[in-house]
Amino acid sequence: MPFPAFSAESPSEVDQLSFMGTPQTVLLDAHGTVVHNWIGAYQGPVREAIESYFGVKLPELRHGL
Repeated sequence: MPFPAFSAESPSEVDQLSFMGTPQTVLLDAHGTVVHNWIGAYQGPVREAIESYFGVKLPELRHGL
């Protein structure tokens, strides 16, 4: 990808990424085409859209991040 991508697997890694600002999740297909672009934390409409698209229930957000 021609841009930085970040992934966090633990709360301490998330804390280190706090400088990034507004969260954004981009879903690409196998050809690199943007399929979906969700902007914002996984709450409210963004959470609902992601849960609906993937057919999953996301864990609750930690407060204070």
